[in-house]
Amino acid sequence: MKKLVITGPECSGKSTLASMMSQKLKGVLVPEIARPLLTLTGNSYSSSDLLTIAEYQTEAEFSAQLCDTGWVICDTSLLVLKIWSQVLFDRCDPWIEQHFQNSSALLWLLCEPLPFWQADGQRNNPNDRNRLFELYQNELIVAGKNFLIVPTASADERFDWVINQISEL
Repeated sequence: MKKLVITGPECSGKSTLASMMSQKLKGVLVPEIARPLLTLTGNSYSSSDLLTIAEYQTEAEFSAQLCDTGWVICDTSLLVLKIWSQVLFDRCDPWIEQHFQNSSALLWLLCEPLPFWQADGQRNNPNDRNRLFELYQNELIVAGKNFLIVPTASADERFDWVINQISEL
């Protein structure tokens, strides 16, 4: 089983790329569990809620790995929850930290922010996506994760770029 994690700040094309990758690779797509949960709460949450979301996300990834499709494509990761915990609450639960560190992903795709920001009722940061991107990049480096930076481009161009990059995996 090969696990590919797509991550990055808001409006960086993660979900679009994850969907395209799962179709191309005929893999299992693990959606971002936070979206439906935050819809139920009106986008209101606490630090402890992020831990709950992290536990659900981890369970979804584990369940997807039980399928024998060859690929698991994750439309987010605990890195997102780690960054949000630090940015919003100035701390991160040790459980999130530990499970991020222990992630078994073969490759992380860190998406650069797209030139536009589109509100969707859950997004909060139209003005500091580049700073958040740097936080993601730094966390991946410090954790020693194998990652590629997906450049800003159209969805099709990004998809083609990623396919070329992972053809050796």
